[in-house]
Amino acid sequence: VASGIANDGVVMRPFVIGEINDNAGSISARTSPRRLTTACDKTTADQVEALMVDTVNAGSGARAQLQGVKVAGKTGTAETGKSTTTDAWFIAFAPAEDPVVALAVLIEQGGIGGQIAAPTARPVLEAALRAQGESR
Repeated sequence: VASGIANDGVVMRPFVIGEINDNAGSISARTSPRRLTTACDKTTADQVEALMVDTVNAGSGARAQLQGVKVAGKTGTAETGKSTTTDAWFIAFAPAEDPVVALAVLIEQGGIGGQIAAPTARPVLEAALRAQGESR
């Protein structure tokens, strides 16, 4: 969901293997990104993105804020029907204006999304952005 919004409403086909290397280390096969579907138009995706940025800037996702990087995120708390304990979740992408990373955090029986899942996502976002050369 997060990557679909980050990608202007286009959902890409997921894949597990990005490339296959032979014994010498040369790439023998590479997976190419492919469109799976269009979930919404760009205008709708832009509106949802703005709301997600607000969620991190001044809402329930504030614990996922990163210094110098605009993060778009959405918290959630799901009742499972099995107990009074709820599942905590958070989806995000960053940098919001030109995304290079999207993630989803789910903590089963973890409590409240903004209190548990959003701060859990923060170091993951930081590490992913560093790996992509995007840390600021």
